[in-house]
Amino acid sequence: MTELQRMLKGEAEQGRLDLAATEIARLEYPDLADAEVVDQLDAIAADVPAFDRGDGHATVDALNTVLFERWGFHGNDTEYYDARNSCLNEVIARRTGIPITLSVIYMEVARRLGQPVFGIGLPGHFVVEYDSGAYSAFLDPFHKGERLTPAECERLVSKRTGAVVEPGSLSFRKATKQAIVGRMLQNLKGIYAGSQQWAKVLRICDLLLEADPRSAAELRVRGAANLHLKRYSAGKADLEEYLRLAPGVPEAAVLREQIANLAKWSAQWN
Repeated sequence: MTELQRMLKGEAEQGRLDLAATEIARLEYPDLADAEVVDQLDAIAADVPAFDRGDGHATVDALNTVLFERWGFHGNDTEYYDARNSCLNEVIARRTGIPITLSVIYMEVARRLGQPVFGIGLPGHFVVEYDSGAYSAFLDPFHKGERLTPAECERLVSKRTGAVVEPGSLSFRKATKQAIVGRMLQNLKGIYAGSQQWAKVLRICDLLLEADPRSAAELRVRGAANLHLKRYSAGKADLEEYLRLAPGVPEAAVLREQIANLAKWSAQWN
């Protein structure tokens, strides 16, 4: 079982996030070797100058200087839904990505330096938190490591989602590695579905369903992907299982009719 598979099952919270993220990137770059990402992250960490490891503020300053000034990482506003933004090798090569991949780089560089940086999965945006116990700060790698107060995080979420965020309503719970890789896969799956790359959608659904076979939402998406790929029997089976797990969904009648039509069509050719 790979690092990514273990993380998706919640069995590898002490595992290597850089290796799992590299495996995700192999969905787009099948020949990508772990060393191509790991060596680059090692090089970034080695570029961080000595700092007072007991001073959290100095630690954040040092990380931000290297990541965002020396290496030039920044958020990709103009091509936000480019699949390359979800692939760590391309984010490192191009110095640009989306909030979660830039956050993974921040966390992995900090881990190499023995620093306590954690992911925070806000609605519509991903940030990190430096938290040593003595000093803590929320940081936004998409905006060059900007320090954020909880109130500023609320305003950021409101801007990203368009929803009203009541003061004190956000959860700032540290994201598990399972949640991080799951969110990365969901982002990439949405991009592939939007560009009708159904074979890649199918591969992501297979990964997610291997970890959670009873995920009705993933069965629904995989069913659609199978039908687009003309895998009619597999698509029909997925939709039937989806309705078994979620019989009361609003689209149930439409799907049952679709399943019946697939059964009739299949009978004509058997």
